[in-house]
Amino acid sequence: MRVFFRVFASQSPDTDFDPNGTYASTPDPAGHPGTPQPGAGQTTVPFFATANAASETDYQTNSVNNQTVTIPAGQDQTYAYYGCFLNFYDPANTVGGQQVQTLFPGTHHCIVAEIAYDDAPIPSGVSPMSWDQLAQRNLQLTLIDNPGPAATHRAPQTFDLRPSSALAAGRVVGLPPDELMIDWGAVPLGSVASIYWPAVSAADVIELAGQWGGAYGLTASDAHTLNVTVEGGVTYIPIPEGTGQNFAGLFTLEVPVGVRTGQEFEVIVRRLSSRPARGTPPPSPPPEAPATARQTRRKTASTNAAPKIDVVDEPTESEGNVVAVKVEQPAFFRQVVGSFIVRIPVSTGEAMLIPEQMTLAVMKWRMAHLSPGNRWHPVLDRYIKYCAARLEGIGGDPSAVPASLDWHPEVRPPHRGDADAVCGKVVEVLFDCHGEFEGFVLDECCSRRLVHSRERAVGELALRAARENLTLCVRFCADPARVESITVVAA
Repeated sequence: MRVFFRVFASQSPDTDFDPNGTYASTPDPAGHPGTPQPGAGQTTVPFFATANAASETDYQTNSVNNQTVTIPAGQDQTYAYYGCFLNFYDPANTVGGQQVQTLFPGTHHCIVAEIAYDDAPIPSGVSPMSWDQLAQRNLQLTLIDNPGPAATHRAPQTFDLRPSSALAAGRVVGLPPDELMIDWGAVPLGSVASIYWPAVSAADVIELAGQWGGAYGLTASDAHTLNVTVEGGVTYIPIPEGTGQNFAGLFTLEVPVGVRTGQEFEVIVRRLSSRPARGTPPPSPPPEAPATARQTRRKTASTNAAPKIDVVDEPTESEGNVVAVKVEQPAFFRQVVGSFIVRIPVSTGEAMLIPEQMTLAVMKWRMAHLSPGNRWHPVLDRYIKYCAARLEGIGGDPSAVPASLDWHPEVRPPHRGDADAVCGKVVEVLFDCHGEFEGFVLDECCSRRLVHSRERAVGELALRAARENLTLCVRFCADPARVESITVVAA
C-alpha cells in the first residue's frame, strides 16, 4: 500500500480524482500507480518523506510510503503510518528546473493524501468528500483589520479552477455548465465579493448566467472581473468552457465597517457539475391548463435545463392561433465535485503588521521569478497591489519591503527599561457580571497595573499568559486607559 502526498498550487475546488491531471503518477512494473508526479500544468506538486523529488526513496519496496500492511492473526485491524515533509524553502527542491516556491501563487493551499491500494483502484472523478482513499486538509486564513481603512477590510485569495467541459456537450444534450456555488455563511450583508479571471470574459459569464437563470446581482467592474453584493444565502456563478489551461483567479471579499475584533467569517466555495442520469427518467407531470404562447415561452425560459422545444400552430374557435409547446427535459443530476473554504478572522493592525510585511516580501519574490506569459502573472500583479494597500492601511511601508523568501522585519520588543511599556506577569483576569472580559492585572514585582480591554483576543491572551506564566509587556497610548500593543516576551 502506497500513500502519495500532493499540495495544490492554490486553493481549488477541483480536488476530484484525475489520474491524467492533478493526480499524475508513474506506474510501477505491474501497472499500478508507483510514484507521484507534478500535476498537468503544475497544478499540484508532490512532496516526500525521504528527500526531494530527484532523490527520494519513498516508494522503494517497504520504504516509508510504500509498505506491506499485514493484519496480525487474532486482530481485525492494524495501523500503518505514512507522511511527508513540506519542504517549501529548500532552493534545491525543484520541479521542472524551477524552485518549488515559484509554483505557488498564493498563501494558502490544500494537501491531499492518496491511498494507492493495488486491490482497490480509485475511480476517476471521485472526490475526497466521498471516497475514503482520498484525504484532504485545507488550512486558510486571511485576516482583516478593525476598524482600519477600506483596504484593510479587503481579503484576497488566489484560486485555481478547471474550465467547464459540460457546456460544449450541453448544447446537444441540455446539460448546464459547471457552477461555483458560493455559500456566504454569516458574512455581513452588503459585503462585496469579486472574482478576477484574466482568461475569462466577465460579459460572457454574465450572459451564460442569464441563460440558466442565475444572473441576479452579478455585474462586471472591468472586462475580467465579476462582482456580487452579498445578500446572504448562496450565489451561483457558471464556469465557462475551455480546453486549455486552468483559469487562474483571485477571489476577494470586501467587508464593510462595523465588524468586531474576534469575529470570524467563513465562505464555502463548491464546484457543482452536471452528470447524465442513468436509467429511465421519472414520468412527466400531468398536463397543465392551456396557456398562451407568451405564458408558455416565459415558463420555458425559466427552466434550468435548456429543454428542447417544438412549436406547432393549432387554430381553435375561442382563441386564434395558440402555440403548443412540447418540452423534452433531459435527465441529469448535479453533484459537488470539490470545495475550498475562505476563513476571514477580524484582527487588529498591530497583530497583522509583521505577517503582512512577510507575505508581501514572498509575493514580490515569486512575481520576480514568474514569466510575463505565465497564467498567474496578472493575478499575482493584482494580488500584490492589494497586499501593498493592506500593509499601507495598517501603518506599514510597502516600498521598504524587499522581494525575498526569508526576509523579516526587525522587531524591537519592549523591555523593562522602556518608559512607555509595563512588563510583568498576569495575576488576575477580570470578567464582569455577564461573563464578558473587561481586563487583567499585571504584576511588575514592585506594583500592579490594571489593564482595561474588552477585546476577546486580548482576553484569550491574558488567560494563556496566566496559565503558562508568560511575561507580557503592555504599551499604552497617550490616553493611559487605552492599550497600543501587547508583546509576549521570550523567556
